[in-house]
Amino acid sequence: MLLRLRAEPNVRRRPPLVQRLTDDEFAVGKGPLDARGVAALQRRAGNRAVTAMLAPAVQRCGPGGCAEREPEQEETAARQGIAEVAEEPLMGAQALPVQRAATWANGTVRETNNLATVVTTGAPAGLTTPKINGTVTSTGDLVRSSLVAPTLTTAAVPAGGFDSEVNVVPANVGSFDELVLGAGPWRTTWTKAAFHTTFPTVPGCTGAGATRFRAAGDPGDAAMKSANRRHEDHHASDMQAAFNDIIVPWDQKVTNAKTAGTKFHGATAAAAEAALWTAMGGTRDEIADAFTTRVVNDIDAFHATPAGGPVSLSPTKNPGANSNCSLSWAYFVNPS
Repeated sequence: MLLRLRAEPNVRRRPPLVQRLTDDEFAVGKGPLDARGVAALQRRAGNRAVTAMLAPAVQRCGPGGCAEREPEQEETAARQGIAEVAEEPLMGAQALPVQRAATWANGTVRETNNLATVVTTGAPAGLTTPKINGTVTSTGDLVRSSLVAPTLTTAAVPAGGFDSEVNVVPANVGSFDELVLGAGPWRTTWTKAAFHTTFPTVPGCTGAGATRFRAAGDPGDAAMKSANRRHEDHHASDMQAAFNDIIVPWDQKVTNAKTAGTKFHGATAAAAEAALWTAMGGTRDEIADAFTTRVVNDIDAFHATPAGGPVSLSPTKNPGANSNCSLSWAYFVNPS
């Protein structure tokens, strides 16, 4: 059926429909409507009328701060143009939109490193790098280019100056890429000369030729592999914390400004946009740089702790080789 409500553009009093709601139809006394109150209002006015009455206020922000429309103005706007609205089936109280935020996804762990190759080439035993929107961001510039900025709408206003507001809120997903040791035993071919340079106390490994080098964990290969994984997982957890502390709050502010229709005023278009970015906590590049700085600082801080130290030569087991140095070995410990 059709629900006919007469439009009253300039009426500021609360509609009798709302005045007649009993205390049982309010969340607490005469406070905001709860689910039962909304359902009761739906039965009397229809879903679309309720949606209009509960629409969020539009904010306008400038140097003096933000202000909402007065409640009477919100009600007036909500009541305009509702005549000849077809009533929808009763669906119960409408849930408010869930706050969307930038999200963190499980990372990729690749168990491919060879400890023997790590020793002979100087490559890292493990490497963890943040990912933004699927891109492995090994530099600050890559973090900047991978983090998607919201788009803005900026326009001149009749009273003078410009208003800027968030137009599109992008989805940003953080994660990590982790490279760690594979399972031992770890071996590689090395020159005898290079082995001798690294372990000069081992006899018989001078001159030309190659040696089959074995890098072993102390107290064992499994312990070395587990410690390496713990070390890199620590970095991944720090990166997630940095994302949640820096990028997620920025995304939430941008989302809230979009949802509320908040406008930021300035004498020029650039000033209006600057006011918006200041309220959000920074531009895309500033947020990306803050994230990069936090990640680097967290890496350095962990590496400065006893548990975050590097893989090193075992203090209790000596390197060695067979009589002609065709086979050679060394033992390593991992403090993590």
